[in-house]
Order: sequence, then structure tokens, then C-alpha cells
Amino acid sequence: MKSRFYSPVANRLETGVEPEVKVEIKPDIDPILMDWVRLHAYQLRHENKGIERHTQELKALGQSAERLHELEDWRHSHLFTRQERAALALCEALVSHPGDNLARGLLQRARRYFSNSQLISITMTVMTIINWNHLAASHLLVTDHATSRMVLHRIE
Repeated sequence: MKSRFYSPVANRLETGVEPEVKVEIKPDIDPILMDWVRLHAYQLRHENKGIERHTQELKALGQSAERLHELEDWRHSHLFTRQERAALALCEALVSHPGDNLARGLLQRARRYFSNSQLISITMTVMTIINWNHLAASHLLVTDHATSRMVLHRIE
């Protein structure tokens, strides 16, 4: 018997959605900033494939090797703007403590630089990375070698 999924996300996964993390981003948020958030989330999770992919994307977009090198220690680098720092701090809080309430001060700082829709975009991007990888780690996701896409493992 084949398994049945009633979740829209599971149905999309079952049909072979790409494992690439994409969240609809409002035009008022910088897509390069979102690439920095994605890269940092993958760094924090020590996931080499995501690190390699987003490093290459940022290089292709003209981001400097120096900034890429300093991302892991962004708090001590002068190369990141206040807005970027707010996004990276939010990313770290979500990755490091996904079940905890975010510190009030962290959200207040982030709200100085981002609208609610932008905060939702950042949060959903990070949470998608975390949850996608939980599915993969549970062996529910497998690679369909014919298409090189990740699909839900079918229970027969």
C-alpha cells in the first residue's frame, strides 16, 4: 500500500520539489541579504552542500571573498551593515534555539531595519532550511537519481 499525504507541503515533496530553499520574498527585501541569511543558516548547521551552493551564488553576485570569509565571525567584522547584522542575529537565534521565544531586544533591533513582512520572509527562509534538513535526516527524503531531485520516500 502506498502512503498518503494530506499536507500540501508533503504533496509538493512527493512530486519531486527541488531541495533548494526558496521563500517568496517581497520586492522590498534585498535578495542578496537573503542569500547571506541562507549561507549563514547552512554554516550554523554545518551543511557543506548548502554552504558551497550559497557561497558560489554570492560570489557570482559580486560579493567579496573577504566578506564571505568573515561571515562566520560577523559580530567582530566591520564588513557587515547594521541591517545585515540584525538579519544574521535573527538567523542565529532561529537556528540555535528554534523552540525558544526570541529575546525581546533581538526583535526590537530587527524591527528597526525590517518590516513585519520582511521579518516573516527571513524567519520562513531559516525555518525552511531547518525543517527541510530534518526531513532529510529522518530518511523520509531520498534522491531520485533520474531527476536529481529530493522526493519523499514512498512506503509500500
